[in-house]
Amino acid sequence: MMRSEFIERTGFEPTMEAYEQIEREYMGCDIDKDAFCKQWKKQGGIERLSRMRVRRIEELEREVQTVEKERLALIDRFSSREKELLERIDSLEGDLKAERQETAKYRQMHGETEEQLTDIKCSLRSLFRYVKEDLQRRSIHT
Repeated sequence: MMRSEFIERTGFEPTMEAYEQIEREYMGCDIDKDAFCKQWKKQGGIERLSRMRVRRIEELEREVQTVEKERLALIDRFSSREKELLERIDSLEGDLKAERQETAKYRQMHGETEEQLTDIKCSLRSLFRYVKEDLQRRSIHT
């Protein structure tokens, strides 16, 4: 018997899963379609499947609630983690800014020191040349 024939005879539209169960029951009987459908309805088939649907709906509702709780917990956990990470990023950016400022100061100081050393070297060379020339002049005059 096809599902559409069952629906036509009983006025009840089972899910595909439920119809597979009905089909197994029908195949296990040695009566015709019409008699099976009458007997199935008379023995409370519609009520039985309706109760099964209600139980399945309740199971699905519980599952939805559980998944929703998990989802909200994850959102909360990730929101907290995101906040921690954003705070860490702010802190690291502050550290980076401070390091850049210190590096700039060091470069500035180092650059000035290099200039000063160059000036001192030039002055010492000039002084050394002067002393050397002076000594050479004195030794020539003596």
